Amino acid sequence: MKLRFWGILFLFIPLLAWCESKVSLNKTSFLPGETIVISYSTGRPPLNSAWLGIIPSNVAHGKESENDTHDVNYAYIPQASGSVELAAPLQPGSYDIRMNYDGAELASATFQVQAVDYKASIKLNKGTFTPGEEITVTFTTDLELPKSAWLGVIPSNVPHGKSDVNDQHDVDYQYVEGKKSASLKFHAPEKAGSYDFRLHDADSGGTEIGSATFQVGSVKLEGTLKLKKDAFAPGEEIDVEFTAPEALSPRAWIGMIPSNVPHGKEEVNDQHDIQWQYLEKKSSGVLRFVAPPENGSYDFRMNSTDSDGVEITSVTFKVGGSLDSKAMATAIAETGKLTLYGVQFDFNQATIKPESEPVLREVGGLLQEDGALKLKIEGHTDNVGNLLTIWSSPRSGRKV
Repeated sequence: MKLRFWGILFLFIPLLAWCESKVSLNKTSFLPGETIVISYSTGRPPLNSAWLGIIPSNVAHGKESENDTHDVNYAYIPQASGSVELAAPLQPGSYDIRMNYDGAELASATFQVQAVDYKASIKLNKGTFTPGEEITVTFTTDLELPKSAWLGVIPSNVPHGKSDVNDQHDVDYQYVEGKKSASLKFHAPEKAGSYDFRLHDADSGGTEIGSATFQVGSVKLEGTLKLKKDAFAPGEEIDVEFTAPEALSPRAWIGMIPSNVPHGKEEVNDQHDIQWQYLEKKSSGVLRFVAPPENGSYDFRMNSTDSDGVEITSVTFKVGGSLDSKAMATAIAETGKLTLYGVQFDFNQATIKPESEPVLREVGGLLQEDGALKLKIEGHTDNVGNLLTIWSSPRSGRKV
């Protein structure tokens, strides 16, 4: 009778040990977003689908499905014991760390998230800016911000309060990476109006904790474009004289556009530009372009910005004739260099495409006509770099 009793007891001891699942925390009170160190033991062999979740304490205990519906954060625990880290919820209140496996809750531990007043302060270097102008924003808080805290530019008519709402309307933003204070650089939006810098304690489910309002002033969209003549040979240099308001965005630009492209929208001009240059806040000056190889009618068009802008003004010119070896020789003699279009390469390779043959044939003719001519060739295999340029040798007396 004794042997039978001890045999039954021996069989149940391992089963009881397997049920001793435990969860413990490094402390019981946390700031929003603070790291929680969770130590755990399943009391069982490794469980591939076991997990720890942060659940509001008012959610009923017991069922894994109920915890899964309400978890704020979670982590799987394939090992039988160990530790994991989870970020504390952003909203103050009482929460549990609950261990779940195979439909049931195995263990839990309760903690509190404190209500926090960050006492955030935001200051700008001034209150009114021109489109695209640089803005210096300085913020300070009494407490270190969570790592996902961010500062964004939001139109002032967007309701204050929720990070998720501001995130849907931000014009620009930067993460502040757990700092308590920093000075950040932004650029004013391109459109005139009233905007806020709004500071948030997190990028998802967070709260707006501070703001500062500023204005972007409207700009009178006017300017002039002038050319010395209205007809050019292919490859000939063109100097474009311009005037523009200083208040324009630094990304205002002048582009060469075929005349048959409809006027008015910067976006349309951007899709068809052959060459372009930014004005970079210059109110006047001269920009140098090169006439395209194809004959036809073209415009220089001034645009207010490179994003959602408008066309301000334009001037038309013609391209006619051909760029043969004689014209190349004349250009080199007069300016010491020659910029060519029509030399095409395979993308990201030095392989010259067959359609480049007409231009290269004329270059070959140039060399045959003047055997003493020495050339330095510079170019790029795509349109990200500069134009292909041929410079004359020092014998011409011009700088190479």
